Amino acid sequence: IPVPLPDAPARREILRIHLTGVEFAKAVELAAIVDALTSATDGYSGARLRHLCDEAKRIALRRIDFAHAAAPTLADALAALQIERESENEGTQRHD
Repeated sequence: IPVPLPDAPARREILRIHLTGVEFAKAVELAAIVDALTSATDGYSGARLRHLCDEAKRIALRRIDFAHAAAPTLADALAALQIERESENEGTQRHD
């Protein structure tokens, strides 16, 4: 059964779901990340969005040297997006 890619409201909800569970200092931080990633992830599947959120969380942990739990920042999320895009470009280049 073909499943269409999520539209912007669905991507927003998927991102929110996968970023909750970590303690953000302010709800506005979560909203800023979700807003930035929603507009930058057109064409992403739900699984790819989850991977992006997981990568942002890993970047946040590395940033604090695994000292304690940490919520990703907007910078962490954008770094994860950059890694995802570079990975996509490498895959495209291998298939050419």
